Amino acid sequence: FGLRIAAWLWTFLGMAVLVFLSSCESKTPATGNGAMFSIKPDQEIDGRKATVLFAEIGGRGGTAFFDKKTNLDIGMANKVPDSLGGPGKMVTIETHYSDYKDVDGLMRPMKMVASKDGKVYLTGKVIELKLLDSVDRKLFEKPTEGFDNEDKAVPN
Repeated sequence: FGLRIAAWLWTFLGMAVLVFLSSCESKTPATGNGAMFSIKPDQEIDGRKATVLFAEIGGRGGTAFFDKKTNLDIGMANKVPDSLGGPGKMVTIETHYSDYKDVDGLMRPMKMVASKDGKVYLTGKVIELKLLDSVDRKLFEKPTEGFDNEDKAVPN
C-alpha cells in the first residue's frame, strides 16, 4: 500500500504491539510469542477504501482497518463468544471510528459506532478530549486493604 504505517493493536489481542507495515503478503511472525500478522485484500469501510490487517495470537484473532488516504485507524472487527447465544455461539463485533480531530498533535476519533453481527448497538461521540501531561503511577496500584477477593469495597 505504498506508505509505511505504524499501528498500535491492542483491543482484540489483549496486548499492545507496535507494528510497522509496508507491502507484505503472507503471514509474518512479528514477535517471539507466536503473534502472526497478515495483510488482507482492501475493503470499503463507511465509504472509505481501507487497508486490512489481520492479527492472531494464541488462537484469537482480529482485524484492523486503516484509511488508505490518511493511514488513520478507522475500525476493527473480531469474533467473540455470544454470552446470550448459548455454548459455542460466536458473534462478530465491529467498531468504526470517524470524525478525527487534532488533539495536542494526535489525530483522535471523535465518533465511534459499534455493531454486533451487522446491527448497530452503540454510537458514541466525544464532546471534549484532553490529554494528561502525566499520570501518577499509584493510581494503577491495587489497594492492599479494604477490598475482598472480587475487588469490591467492603467495610473494615
